[in-house]
Amino acid sequence: MVQKLVQQMLLSISRIGSDPNDDDDIRLQKTLLVVCAFPFMIAGVAWGVMYIFANEPLAGAIPLSYSIISMLSIINFGRTRQYRFFRFSQLTLILLLPFFLMMALGGFVNGSAVILWSLICPMGAMLFDEPRQAPRWFLAFAVLVTISGFLQFYLRPANNLSVMLMIFFFVINLMGVGSLVFMMVFYFVGQKNMFQQKSETLLLNILPREIAEILKNESRTIADHYQEASVLFADMVGFTPLSAQLPPVEMVELLNEVFSFFDSLLDKYGVEKIRTIGDSYMVASGCLVAVPIMLKHWYAWDWRCAITFPHIHFVMVIA
Repeated sequence: MVQKLVQQMLLSISRIGSDPNDDDDIRLQKTLLVVCAFPFMIAGVAWGVMYIFANEPLAGAIPLSYSIISMLSIINFGRTRQYRFFRFSQLTLILLLPFFLMMALGGFVNGSAVILWSLICPMGAMLFDEPRQAPRWFLAFAVLVTISGFLQFYLRPANNLSVMLMIFFFVINLMGVGSLVFMMVFYFVGQKNMFQQKSETLLLNILPREIAEILKNESRTIADHYQEASVLFADMVGFTPLSAQLPPVEMVELLNEVFSFFDSLLDKYGVEKIRTIGDSYMVASGCLVAVPIMLKHWYAWDWRCAITFPHIHFVMVIA
């Protein structure tokens, strides 16, 4: 019951500000930003209450004000669906809140390095905005840190927080910011590796590995000379009338079965797949990798195909 209620609540939150005309990327950015804003508001309330109980009312009012303004920003976003303003307001709040809180507490040490939370602003800009905007937010963070260094000498030397409470805030500030930074970097690296793996798999399905490596690492015209090379062209006999009889799904499954078996023979006989054209399959040996060109390889290929697919006949042309 509780789990279902939480799921419904998260679903309702994720729909705030949604627009049917949004593409997948914008829809994901909106959902993530709204979902992340709520835990930050709760944290603001918790921080505010703790500072107030520690006899620091001004410091407590700052995170409480952040929670109120953030909630008003979410309500306005739900009404107007103006994502750019909502994103700007949320990033600005995340940037400025820790700075003002640190000033109220008396600087870097007295504020338990709370300004580190401002670092979430440029990190969040990479996730919720275009990546080219992130350096501008990071520059704003660097300016705030620099200003904090100059103002440090003019702030009060101590506050009403006990040493134990200051250490407690140091721990949660460092752990909180460190955890968020790690999760963001982990997410970005995971996405990068996933897309890189997909692109490399697609590239290897089109080109031989050696050619793919040259395209990735070098910028030159690919033209090499080989003294000897041999090409095998295999064509399925009677494919046209067969394709007229079989449903499209069965025909594609048949070609997939045949070509997958051909692919399994590539490493065994040391040849490279050049391309597939409909029901035709072309491979070569003696190119890219120094492999002895022996006709018995092609004969063995032909024999294995005949055993594996006795109901299908192939025309094998060797050049």
